[in-house]
Amino acid sequence: MENEEVKGFSQKNEQIDFINVVNHLVKKKRVVFKFMIIFLIFGIFFAFIAPKEFSSTAIILPQISSQKGLSKKYSNIAALVGINLGQSEGNKIVPTLYPIIVAGAPFQKAILRKKINIQELDESVTIFEYLKTYKKYGLLYTIKSYTIGLPGKIINLFKSDDFLAISKEGDNFLYRYSKDEKSCIEYLDEHLDIAFNDLDGYISISATMDEPLAAAQLVKNAQDLLQYFIIDYNIVKSKDELKFIEERLEVARLDYIDKRSRLGAFRDRNKNGIRSTTSNREEQLKSEYDLSYYMYSELSSQRESAKLQVEKDTPIFTELQPALISSEPSAPNKIFIILGSLVLGVFLSVSLILYRFLLPLLKKQFQK
Repeated sequence: MENEEVKGFSQKNEQIDFINVVNHLVKKKRVVFKFMIIFLIFGIFFAFIAPKEFSSTAIILPQISSQKGLSKKYSNIAALVGINLGQSEGNKIVPTLYPIIVAGAPFQKAILRKKINIQELDESVTIFEYLKTYKKYGLLYTIKSYTIGLPGKIINLFKSDDFLAISKEGDNFLYRYSKDEKSCIEYLDEHLDIAFNDLDGYISISATMDEPLAAAQLVKNAQDLLQYFIIDYNIVKSKDELKFIEERLEVARLDYIDKRSRLGAFRDRNKNGIRSTTSNREEQLKSEYDLSYYMYSELSSQRESAKLQVEKDTPIFTELQPALISSEPSAPNKIFIILGSLVLGVFLSVSLILYRFLLPLLKKQFQK
């Protein structure tokens, strides 16, 4: 027993002799080989039973107006000479806020209602229907669901699902997630990625699905939906202003038609009138008509300006890379899985051998 302890320790400084540790590992190489073979078999097994996944990526570039910066720089100087450069707000929703839009309930619920094509059916189905009914989850996903995800499944058993996905309160929508929607969104969080590149200013949209066509369609749906939300958020103020002006323009138009009719009718009734009261009444009606015509003309001009503002505030997206249908699966990486299994087998076997060899020696050293 003392000889074994001496082999593990240096006599002079009572530290672990790493040469002896290496020699011990060499003696136990059969154990290492056994672990490698066992993990190699498991690695090959998982590499071939793992379901194939296909990826697709699209890259879009939002065009951001630079007029705002120019106006800020020169507006004070221009004001001194009586020139108004204007303050263009550009995009009200900056690209750095796009991930917040993607994580919001309106976007997530909308993407679940988008349709994709799968091989089993002749007609397209919504992403929600696909994930809930037609999606075939592999063995690894099932194992993960009933190991890591088991506590969540147990909790969901005691939760009710008797509420509407979207409920309306007055003019506002209040969003809620059902249990099925929640699980579908969790799946999309892992398989759909929308990222904004701060350095180059582009948006990358990537998706991974069981079928190549479905992956490309998911990317395209996410791209169209993201552009729709961004445009809608950016022009909401301009649209409200345009709507208000159009409402006031309709009132002014009716008032203008009324004033014109009254002036015309008065003139027809008093074609030969020369009395001062008649002349005064005509001047009054003419003044009301002129004012009404001015208001109508001014609001018509403002409506055209508001329309131009809506177009000006509408972001423009340039598609740098469209979503492509992949011909080769992106996962599983069989070579990576097999090599990773070998490395894991070596690591676990060496760790076990060192633990069993060093534990008595460490205890002895701590006792001293």
